[in-house]
Amino acid sequence: VLLVTLDTARADYFGAYGRTDVRTPHFDRLAAEGVRLDHAFSQIPVTGPSHTTMLTGEPPWEHGNLLNGLPIDPDKELLSTRLRSRGWRTAAFVSAYVLDGTLGFSRGFEVYDDDFGWLQGFDETVPGRVLAMLGRFTHPDEVLERRGGRTVDAALRWMDAELQGDAPFFVWVHLFDAHGPYAPPPPWDTAYYQGDPRDPAHTSMQGAQHIAAYLKPSLEGITDADYVLAQYAGEISYADEQLGRLLDWLDRSGHADDTLVIAVADHGESLAGEHGVWFNHGDDLYEPATWIPWAMRFPGGAHRGEVLTTPAELTDLAPTIYEVLGIDPPATVTGRSLMPAIDRGDSHRPFSRGMCFDRPVNQQLRREGVITRPTYRLVALRTPDHRFVDHEHESLGNEHWAITVDGPFHTETRAPISIPEENALETITAELLASGDVGRSQAQQSADAIRKLQALGYMEE
Repeated sequence: VLLVTLDTARADYFGAYGRTDVRTPHFDRLAAEGVRLDHAFSQIPVTGPSHTTMLTGEPPWEHGNLLNGLPIDPDKELLSTRLRSRGWRTAAFVSAYVLDGTLGFSRGFEVYDDDFGWLQGFDETVPGRVLAMLGRFTHPDEVLERRGGRTVDAALRWMDAELQGDAPFFVWVHLFDAHGPYAPPPPWDTAYYQGDPRDPAHTSMQGAQHIAAYLKPSLEGITDADYVLAQYAGEISYADEQLGRLLDWLDRSGHADDTLVIAVADHGESLAGEHGVWFNHGDDLYEPATWIPWAMRFPGGAHRGEVLTTPAELTDLAPTIYEVLGIDPPATVTGRSLMPAIDRGDSHRPFSRGMCFDRPVNQQLRREGVITRPTYRLVALRTPDHRFVDHEHESLGNEHWAITVDGPFHTETRAPISIPEENALETITAELLASGDVGRSQAQQSADAIRKLQALGYMEE
C-alpha cells in the first residue's frame, strides 16, 4: 500500500476534476488508472485531526483529536499498528510538525521520518529558537516543515534499500507544499502568473482580512489576488510532481501492479474571500475547505477508469484498505469500506459529515474585534447537491446551500431551509456532539507543541 496525503489540496485544482489551467498529470493519471471519488469530503479541515481520522477510521467527534498538536489517544489502534502486527513493513515520511511522531502518528511504523529542521536540534536552545523564528521568514519551508522533494527523497532512499523482498509494505508519504505560505520553487513560481503582483493599480486584495500569521510576511505589498492564487496553483503542481516520482518508483521496481495506491487530501483551502475567508482553513465547513481530491489505483488494474459519485468521508479510508487487504478492521472503526459501492454500485451513505471547532488562534482576533461572532461549533451534512450547516449558537442560524456543479467549479447558493430539513439537521447534530469526546482542548497540548504551533502561526504567542 502506498498512501500519499496532499495537505491543503482543493479538488478543483486538479485536472481529474476538470481543471484545465493547472498541471497535475500524475494525480490525473492515477485517477484514470483507478477510481476517482467525486464527492469526497474532509470531516475536519485541520491537518492533525484529519490525518488521525484517516489512520483510525473514526471521525473527529469519536477519536477526540480536534486541534493540531494534540496527541492521538494511545488506546486507539491505527492502520499502521494493525498492519505491522501482521508482519507488514511500515514506513512514513511526513513534511510538517503537526504530524510529528511524538504526537502518536509514529505508532506502528518501523521508520517514521519527521526530520523537518535545518537546525538539526539546535532549535531547542534559546539562540536556536530565535534563529528558527527568523528562518520561518527566510526559509519558510525548512523550519518545522520541509519541501515535498526532501520528503520524497527520504522515502525513495528507504524504499530502494528496504523493499527488495516479497514482504508486504505500507508506505505513507505526506506532502505539505500546498499549505501556506504559498511559495513554490522554480519553475512553478512563475508558471501561472505574468505581471507585477505589487502594481498599485490592482485592487483585488483590498478586501483581504483575517490573514493567517504564517501568510502575512509573504503577502506584504501584494495587491493582486490572482498572483496568490497562481502561487497556490504552483504548489499543487509541485506536489503533483513529487507524487509522480513515487509512481515512477513503483513502475521501476515492478510493484506497480501489486500495490494499492491512494492519493488524497486531508482538507482544502479557502482562497480569495470565499465565504469571507482569505487563504485559510480550519474555521468553516464550506466547499473550498472540505471538498478533497481522492484517487485509488487497485492491484491488477481493477476498476480502471471508474468514478464513485456517492458521498464519501475520510473515515472510509482505513476500512477500505482493510477490506482490499482482507484484514478485519478494529472494532472501533466506524467508517465504511468503499468497496461495496465500487464493486457493486451499492449506495454508500446518504451524506458526508463534518465538524468544525473554534481554535486558539482566534482568541487574539476576537480580542482585537476582527472576529465578532461568539465561540462556535459547526456541524455540516453534505450530499452531492446540498450542504446543511448547523451553528451551535442560535443567533447565527442554520444554513442550507444548494450546490451547482460546472466542471471543476462548485457554486454554493444560499437557499431556504425547510422545517423538516432543519429538524433533521439538529437531530443529527445533537447525536454527533453527544457521540464521543468533543471536549479535548488546548489544555492537553504540551508546552513544546504550543511553542512549535506558535512558530507555525497556528496559535497566538
